[in-house]
Formats: sequence, C-alpha cells, structure tokens
Amino acid sequence: RPVVRNNTIIGNNIGFFFCWGVKHGLVEGNVIEDSETAGISIGHRDTDNVVRNNQVRRSGEHGILFREHPAARRDPHRNVFEGNLIEDSGKKDDCVAIEMLGTAKGVVLRDNRIVDTRRRSKRRKRIGLRIGEKVKALKLSGNEFTGLDEDIVDLRKR
Repeated sequence: RPVVRNNTIIGNNIGFFFCWGVKHGLVEGNVIEDSETAGISIGHRDTDNVVRNNQVRRSGEHGILFREHPAARRDPHRNVFEGNLIEDSGKKDDCVAIEMLGTAKGVVLRDNRIVDTRRRSKRRKRIGLRIGEKVKALKLSGNEFTGLDEDIVDLRKR
C-alpha cells in the first residue's frame, strides 16, 4: 500500500515504474517530465492502484504504459487513473499518450486530459489512447482529448 505524493521526477529513463506486485497504492500529485521512455509504467501483478492528479509531460514514448506479461493473470488489473494530465507524448512514429498492452481488465480511465501542443509532423502520428486487442472491461468516462490526430484507437474485436 505505497503512497507516492507530490514529487517532481525529471529526466529519467522511466518516470514512475510500478514493479512486481504493487497493490492498493496511491500515486498522486506528482510532476513527471522528460522521461526517455514512459512517464508512468505499470505491469507485473500491479493491481488495484489509484493514480490521480499527476502531470506527465514530454515522455519519449508513452505518457502511461500498461505493460504486458506472458501470463495474462499477471497483467495490471483494476487500476484507476483519474484527473491526470498527459501532454506531448512520443517523439516519432506512433506517439501514444496511453498505451494499453496485454489483457488488463477492470481498468478505469476517468477525467484525464490527454493533450498534444506540438505542431503536426510527418515524423509522428499523435494518438491519445490505444487499447490493445486483449484489454477487457475498460471503463472510460470524462476524458478530454486535445490536439491529437486520433483520440482513441481501439484494437479490440467487437
């Protein structure tokens, strides 16, 4: 039940990395900027956490990355992301602010602002949220997308 609150994290490879079964944690009010890969990365058995009111800016690849584990039961299930600002994610190709890989289920994305303030470029396609084909029971509400080429790309089969 970790609490990580009101920190400034700047210029790391990964800004905040959930690792190896973080459960019932709170990550709140942090400023995470200029991470080389992901601003926030969540994966291996990281479940039932709340991530809210953070500012994630200028991540090199993704603002938030849901990692995939080879065993689906170990993916990041039932996490809540609310009230976060994710701004100017990615530097080239598909620049995905929130990338959901694997079989995460029961995730809530609520009242987040996903923003890209940069000029359009042929080097990058700006995507707000990409939902992987195996993600289940995702709850979306009140999210705001601004300045993107595509707000949501949903790869799940319907």
